[in-house]
Amino acid sequence: MKMTMNQLREYLSNLVSHITFEYNGTNCGIDPISQNEFDIWYGESANTVNNLDLVFTIPIFDGKAFTDIFDEIESFDL
Repeated sequence: MKMTMNQLREYLSNLVSHITFEYNGTNCGIDPISQNEFDIWYGESANTVNNLDLVFTIPIFDGKAFTDIFDEIESFDL
């Protein structure tokens, strides 16, 4: 499923469930644990951040932020 950045932000802020996707042949995901805790992973690399803005700006994907790679992601698994 392809989403806009705003749809993705809304989905994650509602704490519904995690999303997974592939980037550069690597499995990735974002898991909203609570309003102030989100797990982000890229293969074996993982980070926990304390707000939704950091989900989009932390450079975990080969040194790039989620906002930098968003247009390259073909689909998200919800």
